[in-house]
Formats: sequence, C-alpha cells, structure tokens
Amino acid sequence: MTRSCWSNVGQAPSGAATRIGSGYLAHMKHWPSNPLSRGSYACYTPGKFTTIAGPEGTPVDNLFFAGEHANSFYEWQGFMEGAALSGIQAEKDILAAVRARECIVSRPA
Repeated sequence: MTRSCWSNVGQAPSGAATRIGSGYLAHMKHWPSNPLSRGSYACYTPGKFTTIAGPEGTPVDNLFFAGEHANSFYEWQGFMEGAALSGIQAEKDILAAVRARECIVSRPA
C-alpha cells in the first residue's frame, strides 16, 4: 500500500523546477497576481481570536486540514512556517488514522 500511495512523492510537476548540476532552478510566482490565491493568509478580526481560535487544524472524521491557517496562533499561523508545521501534523494524524483503521479491519473475529 505505501509504495503505490507514495510512489510519486518528491517528483515536482513538469516545469515547476529544473535540476541543474547539483542544484535546482525553480519557477518563481508573483502570488498577489494569481487569481486563485490573491496572496491571502489567515488574519482574525478583533474579538475572533478569543472566541473561535484553536480548532482550525483539528481533523473532522476523515477530513484533515493543513495550511498556514491550521497552525496554532501561538506558533506560526499566517506564515509559511505554519503551513509546513501543519502539514507535518496532518501527515501524523493521517498515518495514525490509517494505522488505527488497519488495526480495526484486521482484528480477529
């Protein structure tokens, strides 16, 4: 299962980066002009942090969240570091859920 699910990990999409010797030439993007991103990030309005902050990265059933918005406000919410950290946490949550499901499915009758 692991081999088929993760066989393409580490392969950049065509045109995203080109290997040159021991380094890479990467495509840079001007995010504010991208119509799908608009350079947005999480930013609470006054009063929201004290009333709703906290569960942004919490999984709901088999739906897992990752991104700068899903990191704890006290760590790196709103920054690239928060996106990376929440991705690592989502990976751990997904693997734990898969392992738990495998244990349930493979239990002897």
